[in-house]
Amino acid sequence: MNAPELILDGVKLPTPARDGIAVTPNRIWSENAGRNTATGKMVGDIIAVKYTVSVTYSQLSDEEMQLIFNLLSAVEPWHTLRFPLKDGTRAMICYAADPTYVMRQFDMHKRRPYYSGVTLEFIEQ
Repeated sequence: MNAPELILDGVKLPTPARDGIAVTPNRIWSENAGRNTATGKMVGDIIAVKYTVSVTYSQLSDEEMQLIFNLLSAVEPWHTLRFPLKDGTRAMICYAADPTYVMRQFDMHKRRPYYSGVTLEFIEQ
């Protein structure tokens, strides 16, 4: 099976960890949503479904991390992310939360620095 592809602003991101893409559909409720005070029953309408995509990398090279930093450090906060869904791929306009990662390590065998436990989160507009 091919590794899932993530494309951010036309640039292919590094391959995530195995099972490293988590997609969360978020239901957006209408303004009249809430609990009916007489019955306690939930009322309201779902007006949209927006997605949050969390991406985890077990290890990234210094160059791969710099690519991500460069893409996310643009003055424009909105990005286009293309990501896999069960029925194909989907593109969304989103912003990116600040990346989290374990500080840079040094791989003695490859003689180069790397980042571990990198997590990116993209939230649909």
